[in-house]
Order: sequence, then structure tokens, then C-alpha cells
Amino acid sequence: MAASLGVISLASAPAQAAIQFFTSAASFDAATNAAVTDDFNELSMTFYGPLNRTEGPFGYRVSATNGIYPGFAGSIFMSTSTSTDTMVFNNFSGGANAIAGLVFGSDVNGNLASVPSITVKVSAGSLTRTEIFSNPTISSFFGFVASAPITELTFSAQQPAPLFRWPSVDNLVLAQAVPEPHSWALLIAGFGLVGAMARRRRAALA
Repeated sequence: MAASLGVISLASAPAQAAIQFFTSAASFDAATNAAVTDDFNELSMTFYGPLNRTEGPFGYRVSATNGIYPGFAGSIFMSTSTSTDTMVFNNFSGGANAIAGLVFGSDVNGNLASVPSITVKVSAGSLTRTEIFSNPTISSFFGFVASAPITELTFSAQQPAPLFRWPSVDNLVLAQAVPEPHSWALLIAGFGLVGAMARRRRAALA
């Protein structure tokens, strides 16, 4: 899937406690497993208050100050009822530490529409990362992989006066991060240490 025309990163974190950012679905897929996708297709284009959602082993809540209102672009997507509201995904369960999807703008009728930018902010415990998507389209992919479970994901749209544009998201992916090589090495070393201690204990008792 293609990335947006421009993405600006506003935050970073130390390598050992970080949130990685992806604009390629293939790269995100390579860094994760156990992925499930919430496509929102069972929803209607009508007003909702906070929605509690479940997909596979994962759960979350999506909300906005004045409610949410899905749109339609070949399939249902998630959006806010009021253009200036921030769309908030939180109350995550299942321990997902990777999240992705498509981010774009929509108009008052719930149709696709150009938007100057959408700001995406993700939190994983004390870690945060903010990315700004300039002129995002229906194929603009975002993906985050964190070293801790995801706790919040938010979207807000820049308003192009005198028009109004709504922050919109489709095909939300929840997943687990694939352990990095150094993590596997530490894990294997830990198993080896436990095994060595057990052998010494058996030798001492013999």
C-alpha cells in the first residue's frame, strides 16, 4: 500500500524502549505476527457513542467528544461525528503492542475528501510517538510497533478553511511484535543459564 505524500515525525525514543513507525504494510507485516483486522463493515452510517470493539484476542474502545459517525468509501470506515473532534482508540485488551491501518480525510457526507494533514499519536505506557500525514489518501498506511502494549491511538484533522474535513481510519490491524534477534538471544541465554544451574544442582545432590 502506498504511503501518504509526506509524513513528519515529531517524537522518538531510545532503541531499547521505542515505538517503531511504518508506512509500508509489507514492512509492518514482517515485524509482527498474530495480526487481526477490524474492517468496521458491520457498522451503519449513523451516530454512535463510544463503541467497544473485539477482534480475535484483542479488544479496544473508539470514541470522540461528540460521538463517532462511520463513512463509506467502497466499505465502511471509522470517523468522528464532528470534524474538529479527535478520534480516540483506547482501553486496549489482549496485549497488542503493534497497531496499523489506513488514514485519510472525509467530508460532511461521509465520502472520501482531501485534507491538508492528519496527526496520528500513539502511546504505549510512558512511550509516545506523533506522526503527521500530509495530504493522506485512502491508501496511506500507518503502522506502529512498540516495546510495550499499546494504550492509546488518536487522530485529528487539520481543517482547510472554509471547508471541514473529518479524520478517518479503515482496516485497523492489531498484532504482536516479532521479537528482535537480540531479544531471542537474551531469551536463549536465559534458558541456558537456568539449565546450567539445574545441572549444577543435580551434581551437588549426587
